[in-house]
Amino acid sequence: MKNCWDPDPDKRPSAIEIKKLVDSFPEDDYDDDGDEIKKQIKEAEEYRKTHFLFTGNSQSIHPQACYTSRLLNPFTKDLSNDTDCLDCMIND
Repeated sequence: MKNCWDPDPDKRPSAIEIKKLVDSFPEDDYDDDGDEIKKQIKEAEEYRKTHFLFTGNSQSIHPQACYTSRLLNPFTKDLSNDTDCLDCMIND
């Protein structure tokens, strides 16, 4: 169950994996509710697919958060030093 709570969606079990796990339970464990559980799993998976499209960012961002620009990687750290004279003219 704790795997389902992981903040990284890639580490959570899929509905198919959960369904296989539920299907592996002996029929006596869920008595007459087995079909109902399977139906609920299917409905939950369909709802998830239509309402929660993964955008690549599992962290929610506060709408009033303020950002400052930052360098993309260590290779660009000296870029501003090299571009101090972009408006210099070279005469032939």
